[in-house]
Amino acid sequence: MRLPERVQIPLLPLETDIEEPLSRDSSRTHDDQGNTSVLCQEWQTLRDGALSTSSLRDYLGNVLVVGDMDYRDSTDIESLIKRTLPTKAKVPTPCQLINLGKAHPNQSRYKPGDWVEVEGLDMIWRVNMITRVVKRAPDDWDWNAPQNEGKEPNWIFTYNAGSIRNIAEEDLRSPEEGLKTVFGHGPWVWQQWALLKVEDKIRFQEGHQDDFAEKDIQKLAADLWDQWLDHPENIEFKTLFEDERIGDYGRSELETHIQKPFNLIDRITEDCDEWDFMNDENISVFTYLSCLGSGLPTVCLVLVLQIGIPIILVWSVFTKQSLECDDKPLDSEVLKASAMCVAVFSYYLVSVFPNAYTQFYNVSGPADSTFSRILSLRRQLWLNANDTIAQMLGYKLDIYMNASYTCLLSMLNIYILTQTNDALEILLNALAFFFIERIDEDIVRSDWYDPKKNWISAAAVQLVMQTNIDLRSLKSSKIFSEKFAIEQDILEQACDNDPRLFKNRSLAEMDRDNTAFMSDEERIEHMSGAIAERIGINYVVNEYKKPRVYFGIIERFLTPWTTTYPLFERTTSYQTWSRWEKVLYLSTVPNIDEIFSTDDDGAHRLNKDLNMKQDEKREILNLQEDEDSRDWVRFIQHYLNVISFRDMAYAMKPAWEVRNYGSMLFRLIDGFVNW
Repeated sequence: MRLPERVQIPLLPLETDIEEPLSRDSSRTHDDQGNTSVLCQEWQTLRDGALSTSSLRDYLGNVLVVGDMDYRDSTDIESLIKRTLPTKAKVPTPCQLINLGKAHPNQSRYKPGDWVEVEGLDMIWRVNMITRVVKRAPDDWDWNAPQNEGKEPNWIFTYNAGSIRNIAEEDLRSPEEGLKTVFGHGPWVWQQWALLKVEDKIRFQEGHQDDFAEKDIQKLAADLWDQWLDHPENIEFKTLFEDERIGDYGRSELETHIQKPFNLIDRITEDCDEWDFMNDENISVFTYLSCLGSGLPTVCLVLVLQIGIPIILVWSVFTKQSLECDDKPLDSEVLKASAMCVAVFSYYLVSVFPNAYTQFYNVSGPADSTFSRILSLRRQLWLNANDTIAQMLGYKLDIYMNASYTCLLSMLNIYILTQTNDALEILLNALAFFFIERIDEDIVRSDWYDPKKNWISAAAVQLVMQTNIDLRSLKSSKIFSEKFAIEQDILEQACDNDPRLFKNRSLAEMDRDNTAFMSDEERIEHMSGAIAERIGINYVVNEYKKPRVYFGIIERFLTPWTTTYPLFERTTSYQTWSRWEKVLYLSTVPNIDEIFSTDDDGAHRLNKDLNMKQDEKREILNLQEDEDSRDWVRFIQHYLNVISFRDMAYAMKPAWEVRNYGSMLFRLIDGFVNW
């Protein structure tokens, strides 16, 4: 008889560390030095669920005494908690950040004690430690079915990491720091190239096989990975990648990590529960401008309405003559007005004010909604300084109009209501302010604006690529060299000593038409499109050549004088494939013999020298020791950063690095306005 489903048993580490060959054995956990600890056989039997529930209590009475540790004593239990749960002061060693070994079917991908990166609701990956693994059977699994007798289901695993619970496996990945220690920076150079390739391939053309919603982005990325891995100039990395010491699990961890942006794109277009654009009522015309950088005329009209109407109402209150009661006593009118005010203010107390707090929470990023996820991606883009002026304007308007404007509008509404002595007028004014507040969202839900929500879905996909493509490094040899560990002189030579590195519009236009940088399928499509264009068959041209699509008719005509880009054509100037062909294989490949050591029995384990080489002051990628993993704490920290002007400094720094003075000025002004 197996333990009941969802029975969770704590992991009890032993004091004695026994070194073993590197594997994904479920009976082990890492110690502080990256070694492994072996649990007693009886305890693993309990964890595997092989004990009967009737003997569970008696068993725990014996097993809770392990070595010199008595886990029935509160002091030792406190020691256990401190050892197994990560704290702000605990920083993982280099060995602990490396997850390698053999993969086992139908077992959890990670074990308690493993260090991973967790994707928060704010779409940011942070290093944390797995503290518990919970497995459950699928909902459609019938334990009593005769055909399932003696069989195990395909378990569904969820994880706890720090204070975060119930994390799905798709929201976990191995730490970037550990993967770069083993594989070097080459895969991350590939990722930049692959994202440019994906943007070059997909289009906004409903019904077409390359439409962003139809194209299998993960399959496209997997093909690009195989193309890069099998390239003759990449033989050194491929030898490392296929080394038996890396194992199936290690190779899978790298591919899972490096494919996360492409996985997110597919989730946006396929997962209607997580990315429910149709039913999210907080998406507004400002959100479209924030993501697409176009749609400004509609935004201007909405601003005129949302600012102008309240001003007219206030002006009417100031200029209104004294109330004429038309044969009704003034006291009676005042009494009715007061009663209506009490009713309206009571509604504000239980609805409007809590909703204002929720809006603040949504715009800061950690809420579990589509709108909040979009704003989280926009914040990353804002901090990378890769957005246009129109996008920056839309992003800030989206925040202000959903937070500050709502509060100011409520206060203005209260003032006007207190100055009104007619009950019906009070009710109408209150309804008018609700109408004013929702103008920007109501337009989005109109049938003429974006009825199928294809534009906002495409905008989110574009946002993922724009966030993950580091344009600052792609046009700066210094930043690229530091980020991807390639010598600056060699990098500049590969890019023809161009000070803008990969950014070269004329070269990109030639390279995109050069069949030497195309696959066989792309060559056929390119030649077919060229022939159709030459003989003037327009509908065939649109089949083979990506059409230039804009959100809004006015932007299409104003393109030469604005920074508006066609959809999925923001990075065309960086698609200099001839330069990428040389840079893709320049990253140094680590020496695998320095990563692993071999004992007398021929077993492989991580080399302890990796821990000896660590710098106490080193910064671990995606490890934010000063941040709490709880979303509400990060919400408070965000607003403290705004008040202390730290948020303004974070926003200005990337713009300063690339000498984008227009963006710097915008961020400086915004910092004071935001404060």
